[in-house]
Amino acid sequence: MLRIGDFARLSHVPVKTLRYYDDLGLITPARVDEFTGYRYYSVDQLPRLNRLLALKDLGFSLDQIARVLNEGVTHGQLRGMLMLKRAEVEDRLSGEQQRLHRIEARLRDIEQEDTLPESTAMPVLIDSPLPNRTYRGKVRDTYDLGDRLLIVATDRISAYDAVLSTGIPDKGKVLSQMSAWWFDRTKAVVPNHFIRLADGTPADDLPFALPPELAGRSTIAKKAQRVDVECIVRGYISGSAWAEYSEYGTVNGVRMEKGLLESQQLPEPMFTPTTKAEEGHDEPMTFSDLIEEVGPEAAQELRLRSIALYSFAAAYARERGVIIADTKFEFGYIDGELHVIDELLTPDSSRFWDVADYKAGRPQPSFDKQYVRDWLSQSGWDRQPPAPPLPGDVVAGTRARYAEAYRRLTGLEVR
Repeated sequence: MLRIGDFARLSHVPVKTLRYYDDLGLITPARVDEFTGYRYYSVDQLPRLNRLLALKDLGFSLDQIARVLNEGVTHGQLRGMLMLKRAEVEDRLSGEQQRLHRIEARLRDIEQEDTLPESTAMPVLIDSPLPNRTYRGKVRDTYDLGDRLLIVATDRISAYDAVLSTGIPDKGKVLSQMSAWWFDRTKAVVPNHFIRLADGTPADDLPFALPPELAGRSTIAKKAQRVDVECIVRGYISGSAWAEYSEYGTVNGVRMEKGLLESQQLPEPMFTPTTKAEEGHDEPMTFSDLIEEVGPEAAQELRLRSIALYSFAAAYARERGVIIADTKFEFGYIDGELHVIDELLTPDSSRFWDVADYKAGRPQPSFDKQYVRDWLSQSGWDRQPPAPPLPGDVVAGTRARYAEAYRRLTGLEVR
């Protein structure tokens, strides 16, 4: 009898994946300790697990795999399922070949086009020229001020876990000023780390002079002990949640009702946390995973505060013609109390849709960096760094979308 960790090492399947398969009834522990909750597996379960993995590798959905494993599918039925799967793959290959031809044709068009005019090849801020930087994130640079932090939002933009070589002008100003606006309006809902936007005046009380180009994009904030979890709340099923639901019928491992449409509003906001990876991909976490990571009380508090923030903001935004489909929060402890930190309800951390254009059953036009993701997907990039540089029209279009989101929600112009 093997504990789940030993069984994971023997089968080369992560513990989190084994738990997921267990929750779906695809594998079953030989024994669960009633006191500790530890799961134990027998080596006799390896053939079933290997068959599961083989079918998944062939592209079968988990529902199809469950049918094969649990319903005694005959060899003839399995052969028929494999023939259908082969036909699906052949159709997909044909479609990808056509897409490749379109990409090659577009590349030939670009090679024949004149260089973009200077008005679209806009200069961008990629870095912040201050001394003693303590941390450089994908978008933000952080400076230690003793009992406070200075957080500078650059114009860098990331997508699919890669920082692009092309920035978006004024993006950092939108992120900083929109976060400040939301921090002020939600402080009665959940406390936050925000002190003020730095503008280079003596009131900033900085140990160095703030360059004029960093005013409006720099935030002075309280220090917090960060919780290394991304707290995502979804009000609508879209993006990675829709991809998971389409394949498995689940969102973050939770079985959903059948027949949901892409971009459909969920019956109630759904809390779907992920890990916070410094490099590579964030990984989905079940609520049980979150409890193991931070403890039951902290997990419940993260969930309640995330949903409270989302519900308040979603109602406020809808009155202004904007749907917040989903958003990401980060939290940290200040004097023992959980505060929301980093950024808040920005086009980088949220999916914003126009109420007037919304229609379930399809992807939605958005006021966020989905425009960049869409271009990258259509460019043929394999999502391995480095990402291709953005063309001028995509830079300008993204800049306009960020500014429009800020204007619609706040009624203000970026300063």
